[in-house]
Amino acid sequence: MAASPRTELRMVAAYALTPFVAFAFAYIAEMTLWARVTTLASGRTVLANGATVITATGGSAPSHVALSLALTAGVMAVFVTVFGVLPLVAWLMGRGRLSLRTLVFLGAALGNAPFAVLCLLIFVSHLARGTMPANPGDFWHGPGPAFHMITEGIFVGMGCAAVFWAVAIRGTEVDQGARDTDA
Repeated sequence: MAASPRTELRMVAAYALTPFVAFAFAYIAEMTLWARVTTLASGRTVLANGATVITATGGSAPSHVALSLALTAGVMAVFVTVFGVLPLVAWLMGRGRLSLRTLVFLGAALGNAPFAVLCLLIFVSHLARGTMPANPGDFWHGPGPAFHMITEGIFVGMGCAAVFWAVAIRGTEVDQGARDTDA
């Protein structure tokens, strides 16, 4: 389905907005996680799942951690947008399947793409050096942090997809075409 020039301009704006949206959603996700954290007087931080993290700043780490991970998410969103979102949105537009539901599922998958690539690179690196741990969960200090990264990827990806749809697709002829073909 061909998009009008106005819709194309809205899509360009939505693509440009994506890294900033990823930053905001990642910051919110991290601050929400840290809100479930208790900092002890010793500078040790105890997560809700019982894991202990030693913070160098004596407990003022939540905003610093959230900011650094949000910046990382914003930078990674540029690469995910260029190499993942652009081609997939073009393909879905050609098929007339650019609905909110489709974009949110796509966002959940692409939100975890950087984490999946990182896991693959770590696995290949350890395999090449012959230093595979007995438990691959040791790459992330157990399943808790890995679950956290996957959940954050889903949250950020789905949030970015929903904002993309609201800015670029909602109320356009592309949205109407998705409604006609969506089951």
